[in-house]
Amino acid sequence: MFNKKKSMVEGQAKILQDVGPAGYTGMVGDPTANIKYIVEVRPAHGEPFRAETKVKVELISPPAVGDVLRALYDPESHKVELQLEGDPRYDSKVRKAAKKARREELLHGGPPTRESAVEDEVDTLNRLARQAIEELRDAENRGAPQAELDVLTQKVNDAVQRQEDLLTRMEDQ
Repeated sequence: MFNKKKSMVEGQAKILQDVGPAGYTGMVGDPTANIKYIVEVRPAHGEPFRAETKVKVELISPPAVGDVLRALYDPESHKVELQLEGDPRYDSKVRKAAKKARREELLHGGPPTRESAVEDEVDTLNRLARQAIEELRDAENRGAPQAELDVLTQKVNDAVQRQEDLLTRMEDQ
């Protein structure tokens, strides 16, 4: 009646499918878009479930199939909100701050911090995962033999697993 927002619960969401643009994406030249995803939500307590959600993403670094990220969800309706803010994989402000800090460290001779090393590793893993996905898409589009597709699929799976391993290490520290 008074537009009360139900309490959301935190969990993790794995991107299962990028459905594509979701309606109007903004002004001309806007580096963001509203993208629809099908996700599998993994609650801390309870059974996993799947849902469709949309989120405003930066076009330079949108979540990709296989990515695991923070999410808020309503346990009753299963409405899901992906949490991209603060995640260095998707938040350009965080990446810019890390690069600026890294630049300052290099210019002033200080040793690299653990955070800058993690940022470098995140950037590298994201780049490798996106390259693997693009190689697989290209192979599928040109009708590559199944053996080649299997090798490329494994390459994508390995890249995603390395991302998930890094996230787990980051959460444990």
